[in-house]
Amino acid sequence: MIPADSSCTWGLVGLVRTVDRAAGRHRYAVGRIGEGELAGELASLRLAPGSLPVPVWIDADGSLRTDSYRPPAVTARAEVRARWALAPLGWPDVLPLGERLREVAVRGRRPARGGGAQRDRDLPSRPPDGFLDAASGPGMLPLYSGVHPVTGDQFVTTDLLELSDLGYVDPVELGHAVAAAYLTGRLGTDPLTIPWASRLGRRARRLVVPVAQRPLGSIDSANPAGRLPALIWGWALAPVGRVARIEIELNGRPCGRARIGTARPDVAAVFGEPCAHTAGFEFTLLPSHIRDDDWADGRLELEVAATAFGYRGESHRLAPLRLSVPEPERPDPIEETWGVELRARTSRRLAAVVGPRATGRSALVFSHSLALGGAQLYLVELLARLRARSDFNATLVAFGDGPLRKRIEDLGIPVHVSGEVALTSADVYEGRVAELASWAAAGGGFDVAIVNTLCAFPGVDVAAALGIPALFAIHESYDLDEFWGQAYNPDFVSPYARRRASLALREASAVVFEAEATRRLYEAYAADPARHMTIPYAIELAELDAFRALQERDVIRRKLGFSPDDKVLLCLGTAEPRKAQSMLVDAFCEVADGHPGAVLAIVGLRDDAYSDALRERALAAGLGPRLRLEPLSTQPLAWHAAADYLVCASDVESLPRVILEAMAFELPVISTAVFGVADLIDDGATGYLCRPRDGAALAIALERALSASAAERQAIGRAASRQVRSEHDPDAYAARIELLLDEIAQPAPALVEPPPPGEDVLAA
Repeated sequence: MIPADSSCTWGLVGLVRTVDRAAGRHRYAVGRIGEGELAGELASLRLAPGSLPVPVWIDADGSLRTDSYRPPAVTARAEVRARWALAPLGWPDVLPLGERLREVAVRGRRPARGGGAQRDRDLPSRPPDGFLDAASGPGMLPLYSGVHPVTGDQFVTTDLLELSDLGYVDPVELGHAVAAAYLTGRLGTDPLTIPWASRLGRRARRLVVPVAQRPLGSIDSANPAGRLPALIWGWALAPVGRVARIEIELNGRPCGRARIGTARPDVAAVFGEPCAHTAGFEFTLLPSHIRDDDWADGRLELEVAATAFGYRGESHRLAPLRLSVPEPERPDPIEETWGVELRARTSRRLAAVVGPRATGRSALVFSHSLALGGAQLYLVELLARLRARSDFNATLVAFGDGPLRKRIEDLGIPVHVSGEVALTSADVYEGRVAELASWAAAGGGFDVAIVNTLCAFPGVDVAAALGIPALFAIHESYDLDEFWGQAYNPDFVSPYARRRASLALREASAVVFEAEATRRLYEAYAADPARHMTIPYAIELAELDAFRALQERDVIRRKLGFSPDDKVLLCLGTAEPRKAQSMLVDAFCEVADGHPGAVLAIVGLRDDAYSDALRERALAAGLGPRLRLEPLSTQPLAWHAAADYLVCASDVESLPRVILEAMAFELPVISTAVFGVADLIDDGATGYLCRPRDGAALAIALERALSASAAERQAIGRAASRQVRSEHDPDAYAARIELLLDEIAQPAPALVEPPPPGEDVLAA
């Protein structure tokens, strides 16, 4: 061990775990730290051949602790102690005589101390930062340790002879570690000078420390290749700790931040590091990112670069990816003409089967899914309000089934699960639209359609085939080009289907957005801007208040496994990359030590690759019961009642209902400033905001919230609750939607013959 009060410039520290699953071993990297960074003492490690890996904890001051071997306490003989205390007098003239005399005085007063002094220190409650393996392997170096005869300090080296050269005794082989610069991010060989070695009168040392050339990341590919928009994807590991953000450049200019924390089990299998399970990143390259000077000889020549940043400001640049993209894909006129003919055929057949109109309002409702989700719950609550009108009837068509189906059927609304509408070509798309329109026409009587979410856009075409107006509710805050890559596989959506979606935004009788920022995102697709409107949706405040009145918070917390002293940070919502739960785990790790009572509960895990990777990352975080991962819950209000804060780390959200619910519960909300959230929350007054796709910024926001006084938290919670109750009342929202339906639901006109197939449909 290198004493903390020496002027030594290096130390073998870190022992950062990697897991070789194929070999069933734990391996560790050894890194160098700079002068003055090493404090405390290394607890010596000792492994017998064939023993299990010894766990190692790295403290904030740079010292290491282990629950295994401790060096014995040292009782120095008088002559050894005297020789050590007077050694500075014989040092070469690297220090002035006065400084050497002061060192003699310090050594004379310093008591002898042994490794046993640390024997009773408590070990951290978190899992170890690393292990030292007894077995050797490719790229692994043996480590030796010796005990100083006076101070009891430990010295760790890869050179057995160096121990005796420097006066350390009782050398032992600790085990084997992979040589790498994980802690410093330095790669290659690193020459190090050890001035204090020459002062001991032994030998001046200039070492060359081998460092493994471990890659820290890669931009893997673009999908689809040769087209825009394209999803750029890869992986990155921070040279120190965790990746906080990744900045993307296109042809040398800043292009934005990548989404981080996506699942990469393949990287974890290769490197064996726990954080590698969520080492993935992705960025959507859009046509809007392109400039005129990116074109060369009729092709786009692009160089995509990425720089990964850690939580301490350290960074490394990944090798760039070069792309060559031909001219943009254009609609196929033949397919467009064929699509018009198919639509005409559907209209002619429907003219003979459209049933009589029902009395009152009769709505044909489309939903992309009945799974648990904010957009689906919005629809359930809206239909419940509309059904309260005696003359409102509805039938719901769902492209995917889910647990919300029963709630809708309990409202007296029939549900038809049709299956997903294929979007691969004009033939299959128009065929499915014709089937749904024929089915709806046979049922008869619909005078308006409600189409919920952008994924349900075929419902607008079905409504057009039936000759009824459509109210289109948009919840997605994606650029339309980016939306296709996020919601579907690249080969699933044809240019024809993408064009039909953009026309749905243009042709719907009314398009409703929950956030003004989202409306602005789609305003280019509006034929009449007056038909695109922002109506921030509401939540069922009466239901929420009734729950709070009947349930005791302490009882709920006890049932959910929280103690009275826990500060519960709740992240509630379906686990998916855009909600950035993995980034939240890393950010929480940054602040957890400073707030021992804080507990992070992530509620919303599923059985998929991202949730599996999230579980691995959380396990590696080593926070034990302070980091809880729970499945999707059908009782979100119970979690709100148990929480002290709500955290939203998403990089894409319009106006999350979970945030509105938390504000109504008087919970301070910590969120990224995305779309409608930035308009909803006043930073420092009704919540806490931070930049999206930036783990370090999220950690700062967590620290602000956890460090706030009880009075400040209560003031923020009450202000947030007042805002939600005044601006997001469900009765007022339902009344606005009813009025809008009345405005667009004119008596259905006779079906109009579509234009003949030869007409220029691209000019429409």
